[in-house]
Amino acid sequence: MITLGKKGQFVDLILFKAIDNKSSIIVPDTVDNLKPLENFVLGINTRNKITKNLNLKIEYVLSALSTDISQPEMYQETYSYANNLGFLFSPRTSSQFNSVIQSGLNYKFKVANLGINYKHIDPEFQSLGTSFINNDIEEITTNLGTSLFKNKVSLSGNFGTQRNNLDKTQITTSKRLISSANISYLATKKLNFIAAVSNFNTNATPTQIYLVDSIKYSQATSNTSLTTNYNFGDTATQQGVTLITSYQEGHTLNQSGTEVTNISNTFININAMYHLNFVSQKIAVFASINYTTFETMGNTSNSLGPTIGVVKQMVKDKLKIGVNATYLKTSGNSSSSLINTRIYGNYDLNKHHSLKIGINVLNKNAAGTKINQFQGNIAYAYRF
Repeated sequence: MITLGKKGQFVDLILFKAIDNKSSIIVPDTVDNLKPLENFVLGINTRNKITKNLNLKIEYVLSALSTDISQPEMYQETYSYANNLGFLFSPRTSSQFNSVIQSGLNYKFKVANLGINYKHIDPEFQSLGTSFINNDIEEITTNLGTSLFKNKVSLSGNFGTQRNNLDKTQITTSKRLISSANISYLATKKLNFIAAVSNFNTNATPTQIYLVDSIKYSQATSNTSLTTNYNFGDTATQQGVTLITSYQEGHTLNQSGTEVTNISNTFININAMYHLNFVSQKIAVFASINYTTFETMGNTSNSLGPTIGVVKQMVKDKLKIGVNATYLKTSGNSSSSLINTRIYGNYDLNKHHSLKIGINVLNKNAAGTKINQFQGNIAYAYRF
């Protein structure tokens, strides 16, 4: 990534390249949907302060993905730029090209902020640079925020619509009303509360009907969360406790002819964390415990486990190294346990150059099967 500009007025240029090693694993003959992939991503992200109170942000990402690099290369007529990328990407018969567009316009009044946002993700958009992303989405939202009582209370919310089936190839099109509200209260300098509520309603309508029986589908999901932060300590040691509780409830109603099915599920998560910062030694220690329960159709799954970690700054704050470990035990219809350990380091050579290194080791035991994963990454950044 290359950044040009300064805070509030800049442009990011993002280039990403990834290709699978065809000989890294042995694929059984019984598995026919696991193919080696190649991906090239070009992204542009910009933030512009048009006036003192008006801000514009635009992000555009184009992903070129070959779903099987064993397929022969071919000349691209529509996306002709792909023919000249050299080692970055080789267009093939299995290549597909999709994009993401996100934009937002925000205006700051004396007592409030008002904005409008637009998001469009192509139906088949994929990137090897992220483990999961929703695609086939078009979303338009408005947001409003304000502060009251000498900034002790902050209110914000957004409302909008979302739809899928952008290329009109699916049997049904889902349209959703999305809304959320947040309120934060600064009780004292040490204690604050944040409450959030969101609601999502979905209705699916058939684009083509070949049967006499009618089909109706609706879904409602509500989320509620409360975060409590309490910070204390002195100039030598700074401490804090955070408690996050969240509750999600979903209902799905599906009617086909005279048959009606109603599926409900609930999700509860509780996370408690404590952190201790030794100011002069520039060492931070944290510990947390996480509990999750999920229930649907009479089946319940529970997860519980702690996380501990330490971070140290040195070399005049240019170098930051850290290590953390997580243990998670899951019980229910299927039981599993995992241990995840991460070691990382960030080093700022100067105001222009920085280097990041990370190592992640995962050990998982599920249904008598042991899985061990090792991941390492090195990143270099140059800032103008």
